[in-house]
Amino acid sequence: MQNQAVAISACVPLRTQYRMNKWISNFSSTVFYERLLLAHPSIAERKLDFTSFSPAHQETTAIAEVLKPGRPLVFLDSSPLQAEANTYETGLGASESKTSNAEAQVVRDIVAELLKRGITPKDIGIIAPFRAQVATIRRHLFSSDPTSGWEALPTSSLLSVDTVDRFQGGERMVIIMSFATSQEPPAGSQRRDFLTNPHRLNVALTRAQRKLILVGCVPALEPLPLFSRLITYCRSMKAIFSAATPTLTPTS
Repeated sequence: MQNQAVAISACVPLRTQYRMNKWISNFSSTVFYERLLLAHPSIAERKLDFTSFSPAHQETTAIAEVLKPGRPLVFLDSSPLQAEANTYETGLGASESKTSNAEAQVVRDIVAELLKRGITPKDIGIIAPFRAQVATIRRHLFSSDPTSGWEALPTSSLLSVDTVDRFQGGERMVIIMSFATSQEPPAGSQRRDFLTNPHRLNVALTRAQRKLILVGCVPALEPLPLFSRLITYCRSMKAIFSAATPTLTPTS
């Protein structure tokens, strides 16, 4: 009898989540949980709280606008940067490459601005679908870049950079997701199947507590299953921005 009760309880779907701001969880609730996953009132409106925010940080740059606490979910479109970058960075066609230096630099810039505002490294998580992009992002974060003024993070930093699969079960106050896809992967390709795996995408989108920042090439991702809905959702909230604009305006 006890075993039967355990089996029944294991089938009861999760209805209330205690991790995410409601605007972060709403997409997954709609697409993956038939709108049944609701944010508990105690965390539904929870947003970033900057502990060191001076007028010097009140820039009108794209990243400064993206980081505003009133935007729990944003999509930073890297396509203008990708167009300027070498699309054969790894010696493969852009549709086959699993890395993006342009996105890695954007991620590093986001991290720099978060740290300026008092968000601690242990509260920042960075996710990428491919190990090659994880390595690329780590190289940018843990190596100094005198040109941009970036000082390498210490190897002991508690900031986490990992793949979707290895991040399962984890959570951070802020999650930055780099999709590392500058051209639409061909139909039937392993990369396309990997990106559009519903479980992986759901995991990636549900690790953030207060801020989820998606970095990717909108034209390359929008034709993909699930991504079309995700990008439409972000557009409906006026939460898609161009990474290349000095002063930011939501894209239509």
